[in-house]
Amino acid sequence: MDSLKHIRKTVLPNGITVVTEYVDFVRSVAIGVWVEVGSRDENPENNGIAHFMEHMVFKGTENRTPFEIANTIESLGGNLNAFTGKELTCFYARVLDEHLPQAISVLSDILLHPLFLPEDIEKEKSVVKEELADVEDTPSDLIHEHFISQMYPDHPLGYSILGSRHSIGNFSRELIKEFTGRFYLPERMVISVAGHVDHEHLLELVTQSLGDFSPAVSNPRSLVPPREAATGVREYRNGMQQAHLISGVRTFSYSDPRRYALLVLNTVLSGGMSARLFQNIREKYGFVYSIYSFVDFFTDDGVFGVYIGTEKSQADFMQEKIAEELRQISDTLVSEEEVQKVKSQVKGSLVLSLENMFSRMNRLAKQDIYYKEFQTIDQYIARVEEVTADDVRALAGELFQEERIVTSILRPADN
Repeated sequence: MDSLKHIRKTVLPNGITVVTEYVDFVRSVAIGVWVEVGSRDENPENNGIAHFMEHMVFKGTENRTPFEIANTIESLGGNLNAFTGKELTCFYARVLDEHLPQAISVLSDILLHPLFLPEDIEKEKSVVKEELADVEDTPSDLIHEHFISQMYPDHPLGYSILGSRHSIGNFSRELIKEFTGRFYLPERMVISVAGHVDHEHLLELVTQSLGDFSPAVSNPRSLVPPREAATGVREYRNGMQQAHLISGVRTFSYSDPRRYALLVLNTVLSGGMSARLFQNIREKYGFVYSIYSFVDFFTDDGVFGVYIGTEKSQADFMQEKIAEELRQISDTLVSEEEVQKVKSQVKGSLVLSLENMFSRMNRLAKQDIYYKEFQTIDQYIARVEEVTADDVRALAGELFQEERIVTSILRPADN
């Protein structure tokens, strides 16, 4: 289906990694500049600064106004954006292949020459606080914040990516420049490009724009291992109509070979309207509109959870039903027929996603950052095919032990 011969990797003399995947059936390219920094690299006083930095680079550089940054790409029919996660920040663009030079120029400019004007910083504090308020007004988002905080108590993985009103209020030009100087380093950068791209041409463009970027400091990543999760149930209150809850467990890292079995297990529970959670809870009882399970992987840990939004009087009953589903999949062998159907879903979902160049670019970068090697679609499919019904039940039995389960419940305020 695909081949590693279309994937190339070069590490520039200054430490920046450049990876490309040539796709001959498109005329576009997706470019991502990935920096190994996120909320996991923060502390309580500067929590949210990685995300704030992502906002600030679009507020103007030494060479471009905010309008010129956006218009350079949008006038070509492309798009430009960024996102911040727990462990990574990505600045990306999608353009026609002929406009790759302009995209590289803009991305390198916002990374190397941001102004960080004090008046822009104060204005953007208000913007991010409104973003934080939006999460607080969206209980289906807020419960995820509570859950991850409960899952990783007093640890950076449990911090909000957005930060808090207190920490955002502390941000200054000096603090932002100190943070970027410490973490925005060539050794922490991966430039990933997927689409109709020539690797050698890309190297010329990156060398011209970023080849001289060689700070005197070095700061290889050193992560504090997560502590044990605080198990049990914790309740929160908010002024809304529904109750929202997540039950889940800590799992394992991106590189753990059991991740294939976990992806199959997750799809058994939540792979669409025919999956167990939807059929056995939403369809059977009718108290639920939204229900799904999810998996998040990190460098050295991971999370599995089941989310449900329900009528407030049914929250405890729904919690019992989720626990029942997790026990059942731990105690009873999943049929081979169900596993085969689910494996087809997992494979189909991946293959269909790779018709999108952004998905390919994303996958390419994460393979290099987390695995230090590349895997073809055929190799991935082969690993999924190796998963058996016994593997799924054994993993469920290992993970879904009652004493390991963490539950966060967001209930309506009493009044």
